[in-house]
Amino acid sequence: MKFRSSEIARLTYPAILYELDAAVVVLDNQMRVVGINPPGRDLLKGELGEPSNQPAEGGWEQWMVTTASSIDGSPIQRNLAVVNGSTERLFSLHVTPIHDSQQEIAAYVFVLRDVTYVKLAEEVIDDAHNRYDLLFGFIHDLRTPLNGVSGLAEMLELGTLGPLNDKQKKATQRIMERCEYLTNLINDFTNQGKLDYKQLELIQKEMDQLR
Repeated sequence: MKFRSSEIARLTYPAILYELDAAVVVLDNQMRVVGINPPGRDLLKGELGEPSNQPAEGGWEQWMVTTASSIDGSPIQRNLAVVNGSTERLFSLHVTPIHDSQQEIAAYVFVLRDVTYVKLAEEVIDDAHNRYDLLFGFIHDLRTPLNGVSGLAEMLELGTLGPLNDKQKKATQRIMERCEYLTNLINDFTNQGKLDYKQLELIQKEMDQLR
């Protein structure tokens, strides 16, 4: 980004800044605040907390001056912990230097956005994925021996392993019924998990009415 110093005022025109919900603060090359929006004003007042790596007496303005002074001309982007009492929040920080026609830095644009809930949501999603993987690993480990038991029961019922008396036939039928019940239960868990994680697509289509 390259602008003449006279263009900074247009860049920081309040109508632009007020449209942003992120905290925006613009410093000129003398480290003076030349543009700010309401969230940025709250930030400088300390109402959103203080940067965790800044001494209490420094505040945001000193922190911004220190940060701007360390920039070599390229934008920076990183996450920043902000402490407000006993609460710590996470902000996404973007600092963009604005160059004039002589390639000199004319201003610094600070944009800070609270991404605490985004980070928490990512952690929840990661945790859900871990539970999903654990569940399906358990289901796979359960389904494999269950299929083996069901197959043996079918062989017994068909007499493949020899004739059965009535008592043995009833016991075999009960085994097959319980295997079918457990298989259906596993399938329900599997389908529900796929629905929850959008791995199963429901297709709506018209059907003939049953009579």
